[in-house]
Amino acid sequence: MVSVSLDAVMNDLRAKLSGVLESFDRNKRVMYLDYPVHRNVGDLLINIGTEQFFKENNIHVWRRYSIWDFPYHLPRIDPDVTVICHGGGNFGDIWTEYQKWREAIFEKYANNRVVVLPQTVYFGSAEIARASIGKIGKHRNYHIYGRDQKSVDTLRSAGLSEVSVMPDMAHALWGVLPTPPNPQEHRAFLLMRTDVESTSLPEEYKRECASLKPYDWLTIISPLARVLGRLTGGIIRREARVHLDIQKDWQWYPVRDMAIRSSLDFFSNYSTIYTNRLHGMILGVLLRKQVIAFDNSYGKLSGYYGTWLSECNEIKLVRS
Repeated sequence: MVSVSLDAVMNDLRAKLSGVLESFDRNKRVMYLDYPVHRNVGDLLINIGTEQFFKENNIHVWRRYSIWDFPYHLPRIDPDVTVICHGGGNFGDIWTEYQKWREAIFEKYANNRVVVLPQTVYFGSAEIARASIGKIGKHRNYHIYGRDQKSVDTLRSAGLSEVSVMPDMAHALWGVLPTPPNPQEHRAFLLMRTDVESTSLPEEYKRECASLKPYDWLTIISPLARVLGRLTGGIIRREARVHLDIQKDWQWYPVRDMAIRSSLDFFSNYSTIYTNRLHGMILGVLLRKQVIAFDNSYGKLSGYYGTWLSECNEIKLVRS
């Protein structure tokens, strides 16, 4: 196999994101929905990458709402406004709250262009998949990006036609994030999921990693970011109960930035990451680290690696 440099792989993935511009008119207003108000750094990286993409392409974001502060009685919007939904890994029947909300957005804005940024799609139930995708398919002016080829195939097999494959929006951060040099001595850490998508360390690495303390996103961000994230997120959710049209990004984004900065500081102390988190893998290569990656509960990392990162020498994927 011909060796491909990390710069070549990552520059190519960053450039591919320009394809998103083909799915809507960038000269018209955009409403950006479902930005994350929680302390999962992976989703925060997608969010800041998306905002970087908007900035670089002079996209006018007219309104920003999370799932929590979206006003219940938002007036009908002009049909020339494009509704852009945040990317990630909640398209399916694991994180049902987000999927049901997304279905409602497609129904509410039947006359608007709706674009879903790159998502990993997973349904454990074929029946639920047909019902959910069937609701979305009633819309006549949409485009959905799958984050890997398997996700695109799932959507197409369920009857959606306006679907294409696109890398994660965090790749917009290549060349933007500071990349401190790796530590002189080899240092490694474990970034392990602790939620419903969790898996155990592969057998062949248990002895090698026996002395490593496992972390997850919540335990690598600074204590201050952890506390402010919990408090600010709680305030936003409580305030949203009155259903007023008040955007909250100005409250949340400083907390988001603090969580990301502290995560970058943490990663800078290590040269190697063992992880079953997709954005542990992506952030690792954004920071030029060595990554030993293995799957979450349904193959998210192997799907992404196989679609985009198989030529990246900095990643070793352990297939279960």
